[in-house]
Amino acid sequence: MTTFKNELYKSQNPYLLQHKNNPVAWKIWGKEAFDEAKQRDVPLLVSIGYSTCHWCHVMAHEVFEDSEVAEIMNQTLVCVKVDREEHPEVDEVYMEACQNMNGSGGWPLNVILDHTGKPFFAATYVPLEKWKTLLQKIHHAWKRNRKEITDFSDQLLATLSETKTSTATLQINEINNKLFNFLNENFDERNPDFSGIGRTPRFPSHSLYYHLLSKRIISLPIASKLEQTMEAIQDSGLHDRVGGGFHRYSTDKEWRVPHFEKMLYDNAQMITNFALAAGRLNRPDFLQTAERAADYLIRDLSVYENGEFVGFASAEDADDPLGEGSFYAWTPAELEKILGLATGKKIATYWNVIEDSSNIHGVYPFRIPHPRGSAAFIKLDSVGKQKVRFEWLSIYDRLLEYRSHRPRPFRDIKVLTDWNALALMGFSVLYAQTATEKYGQIAQQQAELLIGRINPTHIERLPGKSGHLTDYGHTALALFTAWEVFGKDTYLKASKNLIKMAFDKFSTSDGQLYTSAPDSYILKRYEEKYDHAQPAGAHSLMLAWVRMRSLREMQEYDSLVDKILKHRSNLVSDFPAMSPSLLSTMNEYTNGSVTLSLPTDFRIKFPQMLQWIATDLRLVESGKSI
Repeated sequence: MTTFKNELYKSQNPYLLQHKNNPVAWKIWGKEAFDEAKQRDVPLLVSIGYSTCHWCHVMAHEVFEDSEVAEIMNQTLVCVKVDREEHPEVDEVYMEACQNMNGSGGWPLNVILDHTGKPFFAATYVPLEKWKTLLQKIHHAWKRNRKEITDFSDQLLATLSETKTSTATLQINEINNKLFNFLNENFDERNPDFSGIGRTPRFPSHSLYYHLLSKRIISLPIASKLEQTMEAIQDSGLHDRVGGGFHRYSTDKEWRVPHFEKMLYDNAQMITNFALAAGRLNRPDFLQTAERAADYLIRDLSVYENGEFVGFASAEDADDPLGEGSFYAWTPAELEKILGLATGKKIATYWNVIEDSSNIHGVYPFRIPHPRGSAAFIKLDSVGKQKVRFEWLSIYDRLLEYRSHRPRPFRDIKVLTDWNALALMGFSVLYAQTATEKYGQIAQQQAELLIGRINPTHIERLPGKSGHLTDYGHTALALFTAWEVFGKDTYLKASKNLIKMAFDKFSTSDGQLYTSAPDSYILKRYEEKYDHAQPAGAHSLMLAWVRMRSLREMQEYDSLVDKILKHRSNLVSDFPAMSPSLLSTMNEYTNGSVTLSLPTDFRIKFPQMLQWIATDLRLVESGKSI
């Protein structure tokens, strides 16, 4: 068997290392690849993915490991592999180009560029024979139709990231009402979700839930629909019932069959939202869910170097060695063996786990715990459901021990700054709700680790790599939240420093707020318009600034933020459900917020009072004693 080795073997990135033995002569993103393409007069293929992406794995095995295809690629292209999690500034520009060209996007994202980085072709997963045909067509067009390629790429570039500044006066109450009307109209009563009746796939809307959990909103009728949605997610196949934490999304409308990858950013935001919802909706089961998600992060995603905790890993893979979903699947026979006949039968019934041998494309849909699909569970009243949820706590350790002997999915050990900042936010809020020491310790460890990534001129996304706007925005907001909970002035100082640094580095005088610095080697600076799986970095940054301003700090940025909000007002007024974290910022900026400074030992003497931490009533330790 022939063994190949390309340039990716030099990388420390887990995703790039997965491709180091492809016969494709992959290069690392950077100037050298563009110089080679220009020297050889061939276009570049930039193939973007991430280590836990199922279809990235499929295309790698079917296409990029094929020596015949690799030879064609090596002769006609300069091929570059990019981890979207390491280089989001590259992914976001070319993803928008793909969506403009094709009407949709996804990963793997395969984009063909000219020597200046302008795209003229984009596709996601492409099977082997079709890929061969595409390579031939692209090579022919490059050699014979260069002018048409240039004209097309110039026109496409002009459409990317256009955001028109609004001239209208922003009416925050009107926008809030528009959001509530949209959510009510699109709410699926049968399978609770705000994305539309029967729509698939179904993704949790983390930023939306956080916005609706504001104390100004939680008393409104929409709160009932939020509670139903969070309960549905909690009792669904999306929730890793045994191990804690959540999978990425549901492939069906019933929230039953998940896409099995487990991402740090999802679980970090779930901790925040379920912890907040527990107090504001009086749902102790939600707090249990938040705690078990936090325990999953501590147990399975903690990364250590030389015995020292250095943060949380990015993700666990959707695939596993025995077939997609097998790690999380159970049979009634297994449950009876581990828990005893009577308990095992009862749990299998309540979890809607049936003896089904079907394995559809490696997925085990009827063996994934899914309480909300169980007739026995559904017929219980709310008190009965709460009772059995807490009874299940006694069986998780035995099931976890049994599951620990199965081969685990791959874990991506990149410790990304922005995603770890979301985890810091989650652990800080969870500690404020529970006063559980282990959560407080993890939060403070993370705060110190993130502060350690702040240099005099920038924050690092990964060691040696400058940060993206999400790294600044999420970390500033998380450190401010940690300061509220723990009262350490170093957290407040670091948050303030990051806010200033980000505004200076990424904003323009007319109100644009870019995701990357001007010296980044990318085609075009990008403005992230909407919240996606995580809040837009610009929105986190402005929310951190608004809360800092409640302390009468950083008011010198008032004029700039006014321009940024005006620049983005069309986005939030036209599509408020797509920019809920921006709407949270606007609500707090318009209506104001209050910060109460409390003595350091207040938490010890009155721990329940810490549950007041909210977006509009903030409890902060002052360092004094009662």
